[in-house]
Amino acid sequence: MSCRYVGNEATGNTDPSGMERDDNIYMGECQRELRRRQSASVDGAGWRLVWVLQRGGEIRELYSTRTPELEKLRGQVPEEQLKALRGALKEKYQGKTPPEVMRALEAAFGKAKINTREPTGSYNPGKTNARVNQAGKGMKYGGRVFLVFMVYDEYRKISTSDDWVRQLGSSSSGVLGAIGGGSIGGAATGAALGACELNPFTVAAGAGIGGIVGGVIGYNLFSGGFEALFDVLYE
Repeated sequence: MSCRYVGNEATGNTDPSGMERDDNIYMGECQRELRRRQSASVDGAGWRLVWVLQRGGEIRELYSTRTPELEKLRGQVPEEQLKALRGALKEKYQGKTPPEVMRALEAAFGKAKINTREPTGSYNPGKTNARVNQAGKGMKYGGRVFLVFMVYDEYRKISTSDDWVRQLGSSSSGVLGAIGGGSIGGAATGAALGACELNPFTVAAGAGIGGIVGGVIGYNLFSGGFEALFDVLYE
């Protein structure tokens, strides 16, 4: 029977390997910290992926819903003004789309098609870009399914923690960090590779990896920062 909590020697606190009791305790703490960091890294990548899928799908849905409303203004507003409004609307929602999604769309459908502001004669993206709409729906619902798993994982950590308030703050901070860090990482990597005029698929892959890495760093940084601050204030 193992008695590591007393150095494998229940009577004399001595360990056959020669380690002291404090050494065993320290190693246990190190192992727990290592597992925590590994878990946080997986969570950071997971939350960034959830955000990219969910947000990308929602933005496409909003654009597809709002743009057809311009059709009702035909005959009341000059056609040139309507074209300008559609271009402005497209630019607005593209600016809100996660950078990983934008780079992936540019690779899949062509940068010129995704970023064009030229009028198509239609104010219904469901007709002019049906495949993009389908991709948006897939991302949205895929993100929602993945979201359930991520929320459950955070709930499990909070419900089994010795200090649920501390863990709740840590998890919440980590999620925000993953979203923000991933946005910075994805945008910076995509822009850098795009400036080098590399293959669109290389740029898309780089933006995706940059977003994941940024999410991991952001989750660890914000989660660990909250825990450190909580310990200073309340312990």
